[in-house]
Amino acid sequence: MCRELRRIAPRVAVVALVDPDRPESVIALLDSGADDSVTVPFHPDEVVARLRAHLRRRAQHDTGMVGTPGGRQNR
Repeated sequence: MCRELRRIAPRVAVVALVDPDRPESVIALLDSGADDSVTVPFHPDEVVARLRAHLRRRAQHDTGMVGTPGGRQNR
C-alpha cells in the first residue's frame, strides 16, 4: 500500500501507525516508503506534530532553505 501511495503521490508525508510488538512491520513500512512511524497506542497530538515536522522539512527542501541555529539561509 505504501509503495502504491508513493507512486501516485510521491510528495505526501506518510506516518504509519504500528504495533509495538512487531518491529518487523516498522522496518517493512519504512523500506516501502513511509517517512516515519508511531507505535499504538499513541497521542493524536504526536502524530500531528510528526506530520508538521515532515511537511516543514519538505517545504524547506522545496524552497532551497535550510534551518540553521541563527535562522534560515539559502543552500
